[in-house]
Amino acid sequence: MTYAQWRVARFGAQANDPQIAGEDADPDFDGLDNLTEYALGRHPLQAETDAWATLDVAAGRLVLTYMRWMAAVDVEVTPEFCTDLTGWDAQGVVVEELGDDGIMKTLRATGPLPDLPGRQFGHLLITQ
Repeated sequence: MTYAQWRVARFGAQANDPQIAGEDADPDFDGLDNLTEYALGRHPLQAETDAWATLDVAAGRLVLTYMRWMAAVDVEVTPEFCTDLTGWDAQGVVVEELGDDGIMKTLRATGPLPDLPGRQFGHLLITQ
């Protein structure tokens, strides 16, 4: 399913209103824009409170585990890591598929940064 098809299915008559159905809009005010909701298989009009990703540390590296909607065919989901919230980078990130249920795929991204003093951050870059 393309983003355009999803937008019509989810928003109906409001599908062409960028304030509600635009890629950057967040009509349910849950902090996830519509493109992210699409990629992660979430509902853009219902503020869901369950975690869509987890961050852990394993063997001194930051690990981001997340679920991706398998039907979202026209987006890329790229895990990125950094130490300063500005230099996001996907280089050296190892992504491993943990399994799927036919609808959602669970993935684990391990950051390239070894155990460093200070902070490390991870996020998902969603692009179309």
